[in-house]
This record gives sequence, C-alpha cells and structure tokens, in this order.
Amino acid sequence: MHSITTYWWKYYLASFFSILVIGIVVSSLNINLPYFFLIQIGLVFGLWYLISPIIMILVFKMRRASQDITLMVEELSKKFNVKLSKIYIINDNFLNAFAFGNIIFRGIAVTLPLYESLTQEELAAVLSHEIAHIKNYDPEVMLLTIFSINSIYAALIYYLPLVSLFFLIIYLVILLPLVFYVHRKIEMRADLTAVKFNPEITYWLESSLIKIGYLSRSIPTNMLRYVLPIQILLAKEFIVNNTVDRKGVLSFRTHPSLRERLLYLSQYEKQKMYYI
Repeated sequence: MHSITTYWWKYYLASFFSILVIGIVVSSLNINLPYFFLIQIGLVFGLWYLISPIIMILVFKMRRASQDITLMVEELSKKFNVKLSKIYIINDNFLNAFAFGNIIFRGIAVTLPLYESLTQEELAAVLSHEIAHIKNYDPEVMLLTIFSINSIYAALIYYLPLVSLFFLIIYLVILLPLVFYVHRKIEMRADLTAVKFNPEITYWLESSLIKIGYLSRSIPTNMLRYVLPIQILLAKEFIVNNTVDRKGVLSFRTHPSLRERLLYLSQYEKQKMYYI
C-alpha cells in the first residue's frame, strides 16, 4: 500500500519527464518568429495537458467504478449541467477524491477507503465538489496559471540572463507559491459552487471534510461511516474554536485549511449540525 504523497510524487515525476521530452522535441523547432519561445512554452504545456489524463490513470492505477457511483455521478452531472465524467476507483489506503482531465476527457477518481468511509449523502457532496471543478473549468485555470507563471520566468531569464539566479529565487519564493494560492482559491470556489447549486448538501460536505481531515487521524477508516452526528458536531466546534490557521499568500498548501472551509460553508447551511 502507498501513501497519497507517494502517488502524487510519482505523478509529478511522470509529468516532469513527459514535459521534458515534449520540451526537447518542441525546442528543436527553429522558426524565426517574434517571441517564439512563448509559443514553444504553450506547445509544451498544451501537449502535456492533452496526455495528462493518461498519466494520471496509469500512475494511480485506476479502474472503472461500480455502477452505483457511476449512476450517482450521472445524476449529479445532470443537475450541474456538465458533460458526464468517467468515474474511477483507486484501490489504496488513503482518503481522497479528485477531478482530472482536459476538454476532451473528464474524469473523477475516488479512493476505495473514501468510498467505504462515507455515507451516500456525504459521497454525493464530495462528488458535487469534484463536478464543480469540472463546471468551473478548473483544470484549464490551473494550466493557464502554470503557463503564465512559467512564461513570466522564461521571459525574465531570456532577456536578462545575467541575473538568472536572482530570477530563480524570485520564481521559487514568489511565482511558485502563486500557483498554490490559485489552487486554494479554486478549491474554495468548487466548495461554494457545489453548495450554491444545492445548499442541502452543505452539512454533508462539512461532515465529509471533518471525517477526511480530522477524525480519520484517530478513527479507523472502516469505522468512519458509523460516526454519529453528535461526534461530527463536537469535532466541528473544536476545529472552529481551537485551531489556528496559518495565513499568508506565499504558502505551499493546495487547499484552504479545514477551519476556513467549515467557516465559509457554515454560511450556506440549511440543515444545521445539531442532529443527534
């Protein structure tokens, strides 16, 4: 069994290698056009974007999901008015779900422990969040962000090569953290898109986040499905009132903190967390 960190590192390394190979091929193109190096960067990331779903499926060893999840995604996709995504299961020991793909192929992956840990209502809320990513074109937003930041860096070292070391520091300290800042913003937007479409899932999204981000530290995953609502309520009260967020734009977190997510989601609750 592997940790989620191991999988993501494998994906990043596979993506880096594919970008490197594509970059070598694209750099062999010798066309005399103004700012052609920016076009080359666009080609590299554009081609990687097209093959990235294949890399994701292979690295995470995905298999097609069972019919019950597929039908749930089909129903939710109709509600969100988005094209039906392919739904996959990852058979490993971490709790996670994510949307991936491109304009040709859309996919959603759910790990088997997550599927087994959540109630049907919680699973629907998590899938709504992932479908919201697709509705918001978040894979394309991240691609554009990465392309823009790398184009800025490439232009700086192209025109001012003598201070390239300084620009490398700027890239690592400022530009790269901006990618993570945008990532946190699109995660927040996906949360809010999901609950604005259907405020009734707010409680269930909060409950799933508490299970994934907090209770899973002390409760076996095969028992999370049976956590009582009063336990969710007490956990939420503790997280909101006793944890401190690490603020700052220049952070390498991909998601808002659990406390931050619970606070802004609470504003959309229709059924409050007082069920016992």
